[in-house]
Amino acid sequence: MSITNDIISCFKKVHNFSGRACRREFWTFQIFWVIAYILVYWLTSGFLRKDHVVDNPWIVTTFFFLPLLTVSFRRLHDVNLPGWVLFAPFLLFCTISLVDSYDHISVRIFQTIAFFGAIGLNAWIVVKFFTKGDEGENFYGEQPAA
Repeated sequence: MSITNDIISCFKKVHNFSGRACRREFWTFQIFWVIAYILVYWLTSGFLRKDHVVDNPWIVTTFFFLPLLTVSFRRLHDVNLPGWVLFAPFLLFCTISLVDSYDHISVRIFQTIAFFGAIGLNAWIVVKFFTKGDEGENFYGEQPAA
């Protein structure tokens, strides 16, 4: 597969949360969306029009959200992890904000542990994104073509 095929594949599989995605497909799409975001931000930030500043890179984020989510799920499947692992840090951060109204030392200790747990989970997930996928077939399907 070429770089263009990797990007097109992510858009074609926009509703496909099953299967596996190789590292190259995942990272090619990540780099592509960051470049698209920077390009749209540069074009709409007033660089070309000094009289009026319009910041709409959120359009790019909205357009890329579902393909990014599905390719992330499939990338985690390639290292034999369920895709919902992606939401674990978010759930910890939600828990922190839910108990924020309580002012007790045990709540503060819990929030600190949950915060560092979420940071650790994020780091672990990023490491898994860089990890080589399982050889051959795993629980989530055949090994993707590299």
